[in-house]
Amino acid sequence: MTGYSSFDQKNQSVDSQVNIGNQINNYSANAPLPVPYQIRQPPADFTGREEDIAEILASFDQGATIIGLRGMGGVGKTALALVLAEMLKSRFPDGQIFLKLDGLSKNPLNPAEAMSKVIQAFRGFEERLPEDQDDLQVLYNSVLAEKLVLILLDNAADGMQVEPLIPPKGCVLLITSRKKFLLPGMPMPFFLDIMKPFDAGNFLLKICPRISNHSEELAELCGHLPLALRAAASLLAVKSDLNPSNYLAELRSERTRLKKIGKEGVDLDVEASLNLSYIHLTAKTARVFRQLSVFPSDFDSQAEEFVCQDENHLNLSELVTWSLMEFLEAGRYRLHDLVRVFACSRPDNEDRGSLQIRHAEYYKNVLSKIDELYIKGEKDAIAGRELFDIEWTNIKSGQKWAEETAILKTGKKISQNLIPEMKSALHLCSDYASEGAYAIGMLLSPRERIHWLETALLASYLLKDSKKLYFPTFRYFYSIF
Repeated sequence: MTGYSSFDQKNQSVDSQVNIGNQINNYSANAPLPVPYQIRQPPADFTGREEDIAEILASFDQGATIIGLRGMGGVGKTALALVLAEMLKSRFPDGQIFLKLDGLSKNPLNPAEAMSKVIQAFRGFEERLPEDQDDLQVLYNSVLAEKLVLILLDNAADGMQVEPLIPPKGCVLLITSRKKFLLPGMPMPFFLDIMKPFDAGNFLLKICPRISNHSEELAELCGHLPLALRAAASLLAVKSDLNPSNYLAELRSERTRLKKIGKEGVDLDVEASLNLSYIHLTAKTARVFRQLSVFPSDFDSQAEEFVCQDENHLNLSELVTWSLMEFLEAGRYRLHDLVRVFACSRPDNEDRGSLQIRHAEYYKNVLSKIDELYIKGEKDAIAGRELFDIEWTNIKSGQKWAEETAILKTGKKISQNLIPEMKSALHLCSDYASEGAYAIGMLLSPRERIHWLETALLASYLLKDSKKLYFPTFRYFYSIF
């Protein structure tokens, strides 16, 4: 010091320093906050989705202010939303907000917390917020009024969580969710399907070029699901001593496929991701979900109602809402391959044999209907052929289960222990050939026809059913002349 208490070593007035400090603080408090750009860059290896992007952007151009992206876990909803946000950035110069709603967690972000985050993004964390949600809603709308802001709500739980966050005119909501819901002024949510085979292969090669000519089969085993594709390709990229051919061999077993895909390069593995949806199902819907794994291919609601004992397919519809089941055109439903594997792996105390019997019984009856249509001829025969083409995978699965259940694994001997499940399987072995004789005579290959007939004859013999013992053979030869 210079000897004067009011001056420091640089001969500056202490009072002056305090005034300067206050001016700086006042300036900082009054200075406008920077425009919030919270949405991160999309993945650098993002691949495909050109048609989806074009359709969604067209919806924006037509004036949509709320866009929903829905789909099963791991299908790439967030990645697509980030791509769209990047493409729309110039249209929203007043800010882009990202809110992780954690809709499937035990503690999802509630609307008041979400509105508070948006307000603080524009006003700062020092802003004193009202405790009453109605007052908070007023402030939320005031902050966003006359602004052009894009708000990305990731992983929404339902409409109740999102509806309070609908912003005033000029702003846009982009929402991702597994669950299907609608909001006022919101067009039908865009359903995001799995990747196209070509794009899935390219995606794998971007991550791990040494997959090379194995990309097509690896993509298929991963169900063309982006989460599974990334995990599998990342594993091969990291473990350079893992031979792609050996890895493919491991994935071919459905029993261990989900485990072998792993979680390299992803936050959640496929099994954990699907489980986030599964644990939110009611007990009845979860039961139906597990039972749906009996269908090897797509099916209609009548089949599901009979096989899963789901009156008016109410639980099936709930699974569509949760994006665990896809509703196709022509009123059919489909379970993704990895979802089917997941459903089959869930612990279940119910009798699997009874479920398999109902499935085999239903498609035996479908085959019988096809047979009747063939006998009528002309247009009915054409309708029979169309029905056969649609249901062949399920028909074949039903007959195969009956045969494998009735015949020992050696394939040479029928079990003599006619427990109820075994007896039902033997009857089905016989009935598939007898009740569908005309159809299988026309539509199955000679090798398949002979195999079905031999199995039916053996089953009839063990059942001591003299009426059916030679009936399948007779009808078969009759049908081909």
